[in-house]
Amino acid sequence: MTLQKDLAEVVPGGLDKTAPEIIWLQIDTSESNKERDELWPGDDGVTWCSESIGGLEIQYVRADLYTDMAKRLEAAERDAARYRHLRKEGDIGCVINGVNWMTFDELDAAIDAAMQESGE
Repeated sequence: MTLQKDLAEVVPGGLDKTAPEIIWLQIDTSESNKERDELWPGDDGVTWCSESIGGLEIQYVRADLYTDMAKRLEAAERDAARYRHLRKEGDIGCVINGVNWMTFDELDAAIDAAMQESGE
């Protein structure tokens, strides 16, 4: 899923940042929110609120927050793919600072320890 190109290129300003981060579209406040097989009714009778009021409703996240999360996810997926590529040949190890030979498991443990020490 992608945002409209013109919306994706908008730099969020005060209007965006002061709007609710999450809204709920109220489809039918008298229905159970478990009735998810109902089809979209169109705009007729659909309202929105900045908080859940119950009934059959759909939660939405503000577009600028979605875009930021999508970019972070994309970066994390690229990092994970790089790491999987390094490990796919097996535990062949690596050299750190040209001095210490470490297996990938040892490298993982060293990274985890350094991140914990720094509070990450």
